[in-house]
Amino acid sequence: MKGNMSERPLLKISSKETTYEVVTDAIQYYGVERISKESGYSAEEIEEYVKNLRVPIDLLTTICSLNNRERPDLPLHYRDIMSCLRGSIVELSMPSVRRELKPLRKVEISSKPEEYEKEERWQTVTKPIVHVYNLLIDIFIIIAGSWIIFRELISRLLGLPQSQGELIGIIIGIILSNIFIIRYVWRLRVESARQRSRTDIHA
Repeated sequence: MKGNMSERPLLKISSKETTYEVVTDAIQYYGVERISKESGYSAEEIEEYVKNLRVPIDLLTTICSLNNRERPDLPLHYRDIMSCLRGSIVELSMPSVRRELKPLRKVEISSKPEEYEKEERWQTVTKPIVHVYNLLIDIFIIIAGSWIIFRELISRLLGLPQSQGELIGIIIGIILSNIFIIRYVWRLRVESARQRSRTDIHA
């Protein structure tokens, strides 16, 4: 886009507007390519994000006030919009949307790239550990729940000993766990492929 963005008039934002309207206006005003370059998200991610975004702008302004020192050369409202695109608003105010949406890659616009690289390395180390920990907990819940349910169900409905119900419950729990693991691994592969394609786009 031509011209210096800091010389452009600021977007008008009122407390009645939502971030959906503001980000939509920003995309139309600055262009999706510029938004994509500054935020680190692809055009498709931004469009998908905007479709699901409904957050009051006064909350956006309050939370993003901490980010105003990151890029003092950008207009205040533009920095707020970048913070919105990084996903901090959804995480803090809309957990239901966070569960429905795929988490977007957070790219901090900072004058200290070494800090971002350190955080990126730390997340690379801890993220697999957290994934495995959550997976083990889910598997335990599935097997234990199946064991308890079928122990009572088999003994009451069929009149069989509880030990047989426990055995059936454990077997069914293991089968459900395997299905869950396959689905989980497939989801990780899809997310990994998206991450690689996103990295190629922004390389």
